[in-house]
Amino acid sequence: MSDLWTGEGAWAGWKLNTDHASSSYGQLVLVSPDSIAYDPGDIISLNDVYSGPDAAAKWGVDELILRDYAAQGRFYPSEIKHLNRDWIITRQGMQRLFDKALE
Repeated sequence: MSDLWTGEGAWAGWKLNTDHASSSYGQLVLVSPDSIAYDPGDIISLNDVYSGPDAAAKWGVDELILRDYAAQGRFYPSEIKHLNRDWIITRQGMQRLFDKALE
């Protein structure tokens, strides 16, 4: 099946289709420009997103380490975004890299 939707503007490069390898039994998946597929269970709550300083404080790491990890590509593209002078980082990314689950 071809793309059912192709994003424009802020969503440029995103697609909604059933052709991605992670789609099973024709299930629709949202595919990012870097080919990462998302299903409804992947939607992140804003409670699971932190600023760089907040993430560093919660996990007890230096913010410079987070910047270094970002520059080295250790975070997945879906786990960290650079917005102007700030970073936003997901709980999933922090847990994966620093192996500490927050309660």
